[in-house]
Amino acid sequence: MGFLPFSSKQEVAPFIPPEQIAHTSRCIFYPDAPQKLRKRPLLNPQFNHPNKIDKDGKEIPFSYVSYKEKLPFCCRKSEAQNYKNHHEDMIPIICERFHHEKRIPPLPNCQFLLPKHATVGQLQALIKRNLGDFAGMAVYLLIANEFLPCLTENLSQLYRDHRDQDGFLYISYSSEDSYG
Repeated sequence: MGFLPFSSKQEVAPFIPPEQIAHTSRCIFYPDAPQKLRKRPLLNPQFNHPNKIDKDGKEIPFSYVSYKEKLPFCCRKSEAQNYKNHHEDMIPIICERFHHEKRIPPLPNCQFLLPKHATVGQLQALIKRNLGDFAGMAVYLLIANEFLPCLTENLSQLYRDHRDQDGFLYISYSSEDSYG
């Protein structure tokens, strides 16, 4: 019996050539591609509906969708390269809510540029400040969905060891209940 990647209820997104999908204005790989979605959030070609459906049949709000699902790889890579070119002493970070988190809301802006000498503790304080009413809750960080870093660890070392192929360091945040 073979494994079926899609259930019979799901529709498979048609293949769209990369030069025909909408890209960000900073995309260096497809500069002539249409930019019709610039005023709305950009969507990955495999993610062509702003509200995904979870396993229970409920719609997932667009703000809960990961950054990797919102933008094609070439646009993410271009964004990271643009940040590195303009801010050589900064680290481009994408900080998103952990996918099993229920109590803490997603941040209004998931992109951060932090100095290379900044620590994980400073990033954690920045995230808590941006959470507003939820700033009093315990917040834990997970690097590249692999491990919990020490609060005194330098972000430049984490960036060297755990950055994604697109050039961003992906960090998830959660309340204490999500990790065990």
